[in-house]
Amino acid sequence: MSFINNRGSISLTGLLLLSSLSLLFLFYLVKKKKDHYYLHKNLSQILCVKEANGELKRLVSRVDLTDQLISASRALELIPQFSIGARSTRKGLESLQNYFLFSFLKKKASFLFNECSSYQHLLKVPYQYTRVMFRRDPTERTTIIKRKQWKKTVKIGNQKSFIFYKLDGGLKMNMKKKKGSL
Repeated sequence: MSFINNRGSISLTGLLLLSSLSLLFLFYLVKKKKDHYYLHKNLSQILCVKEANGELKRLVSRVDLTDQLISASRALELIPQFSIGARSTRKGLESLQNYFLFSFLKKKASFLFNECSSYQHLLKVPYQYTRVMFRRDPTERTTIIKRKQWKKTVKIGNQKSFIFYKLDGGLKMNMKKKKGSL
């Protein structure tokens, strides 16, 4: 009789061990699924920040290049032989800059309707503009810079970071973690 009871307790112990291992494996799978979800969410947030910064950098480089060309055509307007052609070139370049602004603002509006809507604040235009036209310096006819440096706070996952922007012959960006963030 004692042999039968030992055999039953061994079976019961084996079942208990098997069920506890199954439960541990199930908890492991749930944790991995949760980690994968957070990694995917953080990756999409990082990609949104990258896309916003890329759009801003593209706008600044295009505007800087066309500003240089506008300044050159403005200088050519002073020469009588080139004044008519230089004036039409300058006006065409100004229209091109306004097109760049319009496409940038359109891209900014599209951020409202996708998963990057919380990062729309990164798409601030560093130039003065009215609706879809840049404000221009009356003498040089180049764009007027609203600010040369600024910073934005970005939250990715549980970490807060600052992005420092600086206009200096192009857009320079520097990202630093906020102290005390996890």
